[in-house]
Amino acid sequence: MNQTNSYNVIGAMSGTSLDGLDIVLVNFKLINKHWNYKIVSATTIPYEEILKKSLNEAELLSGLELSLLNNSFGDFIGSQIHTFLNRLNLTADLICSHGHTVFHQPENRLTLQIGNGSNILAKTNITTVTNYRDLDIALGGEGAPLVPNGEIELFPDYNYFLNLGGIANISIHNHKSVFGFDITAANMLLNYLCNKYFNKEFDKNGELAKAGKINNDILTSLNQLDYFSKSHPKSLGKEFVFQKMIPIIDLESEDPKNLIRTAVAHIVKEILWTIRKLHIKEEVLVSGGGALNSFLISELKKDYNKFVLPDKDTIEYKEALIFAFLGLKRQLGDINCLRSITGSKRDTSSGSIFLA
Repeated sequence: MNQTNSYNVIGAMSGTSLDGLDIVLVNFKLINKHWNYKIVSATTIPYEEILKKSLNEAELLSGLELSLLNNSFGDFIGSQIHTFLNRLNLTADLICSHGHTVFHQPENRLTLQIGNGSNILAKTNITTVTNYRDLDIALGGEGAPLVPNGEIELFPDYNYFLNLGGIANISIHNHKSVFGFDITAANMLLNYLCNKYFNKEFDKNGELAKAGKINNDILTSLNQLDYFSKSHPKSLGKEFVFQKMIPIIDLESEDPKNLIRTAVAHIVKEILWTIRKLHIKEEVLVSGGGALNSFLISELKKDYNKFVLPDKDTIEYKEALIFAFLGLKRQLGDINCLRSITGSKRDTSSGSIFLA
């Protein structure tokens, strides 16, 4: 790392919606004890079908097969970052990779994000930070959500944040505390239905949902799942979505457009219920791929008109940006994971560092 207060950092993120590998190069500057950032360049590398299938079915692999995928996916991340930097004719002080989540079971003190940091380092020769969640899980925390830990410092003008990724989560910052939690499945649910019934990666602008009708029986069954009545801290993983939610909504006797419309209704209901429960009356900054779903956003704004969408790069790459920042904090030895958010025994500086 350099000895100044300016750092060029790569953030890499593979989300549960399997859109692809997000890569962002960010310049962070510490000015008068406050962090400022500028996105230098960002891109998303779509997954080829073979890799996408491997990631989607990773939880079914044997221990040996999963270890091999961990290494090969690390090679992939490292190679893509190397190509990205060469194309820009730039370098980075640090690589911070969230990897791809295969298992997330905090109740069993288990979380696994693949994309071996050693392999990333071998492809780039740049110090790499990975494994953000392990220590928090070991200390009894949920290991999620982690994004609020970065929002506090990078977005000081807002107190409320909604992320619409594979999972929808919310974070709240006020003078008393900082906390956040997963609300429900979002793009993971919508993309599954779009892919299965329409062979589409996602529902562009919510056009399919807009053409459907709500199935109230399915909606009621979804909303009555135990998770939604639990207090925070709490977090969701792919396991819950596919074991509890998909069997309810994947009703093949129903028009698929109605299923997608019903999924949107569920997402909207749970988000708005959360807004009311937390007595939020201020602007809420929205990010994640779901923020580009104009129908979903319009449905949210019908009952709460203070959802704010930032610039397109922040919408699409906010998670990669945040993990770049959290990795930088880890490399500097600063706290990057708060127990008030995850329910852990203590605040930590979390992440595994692979030194160049």
